[in-house]
Amino acid sequence: KSFWNEIAESLSIATKDTQAITSLHLYNGDVSKFLPELLELPVDRIGVDAYATNLHKFADTNFKKFLEIGIVNSKNSLIEKPEIIVKYANQVIDKINPDGLALVPNKPLELVPQHIAKRKIESLAKARELLQNE
Repeated sequence: KSFWNEIAESLSIATKDTQAITSLHLYNGDVSKFLPELLELPVDRIGVDAYATNLHKFADTNFKKFLEIGIVNSKNSLIEKPEIIVKYANQVIDKINPDGLALVPNKPLELVPQHIAKRKIESLAKARELLQNE
């Protein structure tokens, strides 16, 4: 069996008979090198780290999944501006055209101080509000 067949089979077993939305978030590295096989995996959503992944390669695919973009950087204390997040989200929508889009941290925020993590999440919430009002 190939690596991708084994991954697909494992995910099929894990998600069999579930009514839940299934998601595979790949935290480390450029996951664009796994295209197109990544898009064939039996999950509803694919999550990628926007800081590590070459998203330009996704534009050349027929991306028919919900995309979770890790746009908030968990590795530093810089608070992302909602307007910048919105601009990035719109570029992703225009170039990749996923079935849906979620803006999320690129990794768990447990390593940044709690007050920083809270402000990063507030920035995501404000970006969501701005996107909805466009």
